[in-house]
Amino acid sequence: MAKEKPTVLKLSNRTLKIGHETYNLRNLTKIGIYEIKPKHLFSVKWMLIFFIVGMVLVSIEDATAALVGFIVFCLGLCGIVERFIKKTSYGLQIETSSGSGTLVSSPDKKFMERVIDKIHEVMEKGEMAANYIIDMQDKSIHIGGNVERSTFNHY
Repeated sequence: MAKEKPTVLKLSNRTLKIGHETYNLRNLTKIGIYEIKPKHLFSVKWMLIFFIVGMVLVSIEDATAALVGFIVFCLGLCGIVERFIKKTSYGLQIETSSGSGTLVSSPDKKFMERVIDKIHEVMEKGEMAANYIIDMQDKSIHIGGNVERSTFNHY
């Protein structure tokens, strides 16, 4: 069974809860943003091959060859369209002193930077009280309380 993608992170002055996993902030050794490149159906090399073979087959006077050439050419076009549709996402990598870690992703790099800044701020404050709810779906950082009832977005 696939692991559910967490949508809410809870950050306090001692812990960071991601889904059903809780991390002690003092045990975090590394927090960073990583680019997650999407997987594509065809590499650029194969798209070029499809274009060239498609154009050659379309230029042949045989109707069957032209139809096959058109289909092959369209495969190359599908590869280009796919590259525009699939967006790069960004992962928040959290590693602990025991070597375990987790990854939370979002297509919005600026929001991920805000999340890391907020985690760093809480870690720096140490013993000062902190209570944040980070909602990955609506890209907001709420101060305390419940996500459904909170109306204050902290930027």
